[in-house]
Amino acid sequence: MGKIVVKAANPLAAHGEPLYYTHSKTNMYNDIFFMIWDNVFAPTFGIMCPWFTIGSKKALDKLFALEFEK
Repeated sequence: MGKIVVKAANPLAAHGEPLYYTHSKTNMYNDIFFMIWDNVFAPTFGIMCPWFTIGSKKALDKLFALEFEK
């Protein structure tokens, strides 16, 4: 498995530090995260927090476009 560059956010970054940074993880790291997300977190959120359900592609694109501000 090769390494890939991943963009990550740090909303609690100290003044002068960047809010976004990149790090390298293996492909398997991402696969495990999404398997756990799809099989554990998403169903739990769907049951406990139905207002977090994304009902359209437009809503999903809007969610992914969010960025942090200082």
